[in-house]
Amino acid sequence: MGTRSTKGREDYQRYWSASIEVPGPEVQQIGAMAKQVNAYLVVGVIERDGSTLYCTALFFDPQGTLLGKHRKLMRPPVNV
Repeated sequence: MGTRSTKGREDYQRYWSASIEVPGPEVQQIGAMAKQVNAYLVVGVIERDGSTLYCTALFFDPQGTLLGKHRKLMRPPVNV
């Protein structure tokens, strides 16, 4: 991570800024959609927790409740 270029750090900052927190307002919106269409939903998001990013699958029931999540750690790109 320390070997990333300035451009790489800027790209990572943009990616981090576009990610969501779980729980958070975006998660509530997705839950509301699950409830509106009365369906189970599995949605892929980029989740941030501090400065760490995860590729996360969110699981919702037809009542809009977040049932759980599955995370995979996202490695920031390293410019060689």
